[in-house]
Amino acid sequence: GQLKGKKGARLLWRKERHLRKTSMELIENEKNYRDLYENAPIAYITMNPKGDILKCNQKAEILSGFDKDDLVGRNAVNLFLEPSHIGLSPDGLWESLTMGEAIKDRELLMRPNNGEPVWVSISVDAITDKSGRIVELRAIVMDISQRKGLEKQLFQAQKMEAIGTLAGGIAHDFNNILFP
Repeated sequence: GQLKGKKGARLLWRKERHLRKTSMELIENEKNYRDLYENAPIAYITMNPKGDILKCNQKAEILSGFDKDDLVGRNAVNLFLEPSHIGLSPDGLWESLTMGEAIKDRELLMRPNNGEPVWVSISVDAITDKSGRIVELRAIVMDISQRKGLEKQLFQAQKMEAIGTLAGGIAHDFNNILFP
């Protein structure tokens, strides 16, 4: 039945207070989520199945050199240098994703709007509906330029070490020939 009088009023008051508290928690959780998304140290890009950008975070703006308004609607493949030569053509990407293959940690050169190309690592996942049709693509993009620079320095140091070892061996052989 129905509660009337003071008991009914108290129950209604408790339910209303609980509803307000739950609503405030929901608002706070959404605010925290948006803050995490917008201020993440990696770029998040959401695209339609054709690769057109639907939304992105601040790091995507920083990496690409485009404002969010300029990024939304732009095809993400066009953000990379010579995409067809690196297996990132829209058809190749679509084919991989429709076959159920996620694109993980692919290293590419990004062509920012405001400067020199930037090495990035990109991972793309397809979001499908119940029938298996791709409805959305989600990508994370990380700047790996510093790592690539360090790899280049390490490779150069290894080459110099090898040349030094070779030169030492040749000097040793000449020494053995000259002073048997």
